[in-house]
Amino acid sequence: MILRKNTAILTYKPVLDICFAMSFPDVYEIGMSHLGMQILYVMFNRCGEVYGERVFFLSNNLRKNGE
Repeated sequence: MILRKNTAILTYKPVLDICFAMSFPDVYEIGMSHLGMQILYVMFNRCGEVYGERVFFLSNNLRKNGE
């Protein structure tokens, strides 16, 4: 799978103590509207030594099209 420019944002972060990926067991639209995930994401990323990103499942439409 090749990521296109409009599906991912690549950012530069200096070397930190903790880097993590917070995964949500559903598609992007559901995960981004989940209040608990929003709170944890902001809380962790406000710490100076922690950097995290969010990861979601692909929707069925993208899987069927082979993208």
